[in-house]
Amino acid sequence: MPTTPGAIVLTHRFRSYVTSADNVSISAGDGNFRITDTGLAATIVLGNGDQAISATGTSNIIQIGDTTSWYGQSVITTGGFSQVTAGNGDVDVTANGDANAITLGTGDDVVQAGSGIGDTIVLGNGDNTVTLTGSGNSIVVGNGDNLIQTGDGSSNAIVTGSGRNIIDATGNWNTINLGAGTNIVRAGGASNLAVFAGNGSQTVETSGNFNNIALGDGRMNVQATGSFNTITIGTLAGTQDHNTIVTGSYATVTVLAGDNTVVAAGDGSTIKLGNGVQNVDASGQFNIIRIGDTPSPGDECGGGTNRDSGFRGWDNNESGRGEHGNEGFHGQGVTARLPNLDHGRSVVQTGAYAAVSAGDGSNTIVGTGGFDTITDGTGNDSIFLLSGTSAGFNTVILGNGTNTVFLTGSYNYVADGSGQDTIWAGSGNDLFNINAAGGNDTIFNFAASDSVDLAGLLAGMTLTPTTAGLAGVIAVSQQADDRFGPGGQDTTLSVMGSSGTATITLAGYNAGGLAGLLANGNLVLPS
Repeated sequence: MPTTPGAIVLTHRFRSYVTSADNVSISAGDGNFRITDTGLAATIVLGNGDQAISATGTSNIIQIGDTTSWYGQSVITTGGFSQVTAGNGDVDVTANGDANAITLGTGDDVVQAGSGIGDTIVLGNGDNTVTLTGSGNSIVVGNGDNLIQTGDGSSNAIVTGSGRNIIDATGNWNTINLGAGTNIVRAGGASNLAVFAGNGSQTVETSGNFNNIALGDGRMNVQATGSFNTITIGTLAGTQDHNTIVTGSYATVTVLAGDNTVVAAGDGSTIKLGNGVQNVDASGQFNIIRIGDTPSPGDECGGGTNRDSGFRGWDNNESGRGEHGNEGFHGQGVTARLPNLDHGRSVVQTGAYAAVSAGDGSNTIVGTGGFDTITDGTGNDSIFLLSGTSAGFNTVILGNGTNTVFLTGSYNYVADGSGQDTIWAGSGNDLFNINAAGGNDTIFNFAASDSVDLAGLLAGMTLTPTTAGLAGVIAVSQQADDRFGPGGQDTTLSVMGSSGTATITLAGYNAGGLAGLLANGNLVLPS
């Protein structure tokens, strides 16, 4: 057993060698060798075979060829600041200390790096396992079914190829870049996490804050329940995507296409979804929600005549209406998801002070708490703004279509489309702006303090605000209506505007003709 440095050449194909010398150099060709070195700075170079190397000192250089036998495995243990290189085959490496560089070829490899800092681990294709708890490490694995566990270590960089990968990384400031496939990232309470993944079926779980998650097309499941998370999924071409996102307060969620479910607890989230059937539950306050076009039944995302215009309807005032009736909503609030809203294929639920805009198609939008602004595209939409007798102060901008709007509270504003709208007024002081192109509106629960704004419809016309002066453009009739009790009356206005004709029925409101509407201040006319 030599105890001084030197160059050792092993010629026997099956040999064990033990040394405690520093700076020793050991080399051999093909064969199965067992090397034990407790010194420092060893250089060990072996050929193909099943190798067992224990070099527990630091600053070692270890290089082996392929692990060649059918059931064989090479096992390597080294200290810190070492370089380990192996060919193809199954290799088990235990790397103690810091700043190790480990490069292994194709095979089912196992690397255990402990609590070291600054390790670089590069593995080829195969079903690999990497376990460490340190920080500042770099891990790159090829295609395969890989398991990578970094514990509470922070600032680690992980890159995988395609396949089925499981990443357990609960520390902060980790960066994870996954290839296409079926991947699971379990990050616990990690914050400042960055996850990037290709197409496939990706699952990301974290309860921490300030995370950035960007995924490709496919079926994505993101459970990021902390605050201030940024989540981006898909491309405009991903029209068959089905994604589920659960996040906390102050999140930014962008999904470019597909059918999506988004649940955002807390306040202040910005949610932007492309074309598809969307289900958004953002029950907090101060949310901004924008959805693209909702395809009609039978025209699912990516097929038929569905538009591929990305974010159409996000930043314009095009609107669409819903035709859902008002059964079951008279005087009632909403405490959970609304079932059976079958006319609105996309469903958005939000709290107070929200801004919601939707593209074309059939949408159901539910706002609770008041002070919401809703803008819809062309289509058949249902809008329920439920805040009881208080709050209100909602703004609804409707596009063309057959729409239903149910208001509560007071001081609400509704700008209708040029289609056929049914509106339930709130508790008073509501303003209904009639589209310049006309249309047919029915307003229930109209109160003496409510107003109908005809300024846009009658724009450019010189009118005198008297019964005689308006008789040529506004015809008012009364009809019996016993739906709200015996002797009830409806008031119907037929208005001939400068660019369209509107019919407005004030159901259950006995205005006393045009004179009564003028006297009560129910009409807003051009100034």
